[in-house]
Amino acid sequence: MLGRNPDAIPVNPVSNKVYVTNNGSNNVTVIDGASNKIITTVSAGSRPWAVAINPVTNKIYVANFGSSNVTVMDGAANATTTVSAGTDPDAVAVNPVTNKIYVTNWQSNNVTVIDGASNKTATVSAGTSPEAR
Repeated sequence: MLGRNPDAIPVNPVSNKVYVTNNGSNNVTVIDGASNKIITTVSAGSRPWAVAINPVTNKIYVANFGSSNVTVMDGAANATTTVSAGTDPDAVAVNPVTNKIYVTNWQSNNVTVIDGASNKTATVSAGTSPEAR
């Protein structure tokens, strides 16, 4: 069974795993795309809103709207790391060629750029309330 308020649902085309952010229960449900069975549920930050996958590195990036950070999941072990972001991150995109992750921060009017190899961040100014819809 999924958590409360499922919100985003990308598929890793390499591993055939599906990742569902559960905004109301602060976790991510991992589903086997072949059997449609739940593999596990992984804790995330507060109000996980968006999720993106780098299929090359098998890393999953979850923008946590309520805790102003990104949960980075290892797709093989489901282990997590937390990376700071701006206020109210609500969208995330991955460039698998450069291994850069881009997170829009709605309230802080900027974009956090995460280096996928080191998890180091940089901030780029953006317009008012950047988001993806």
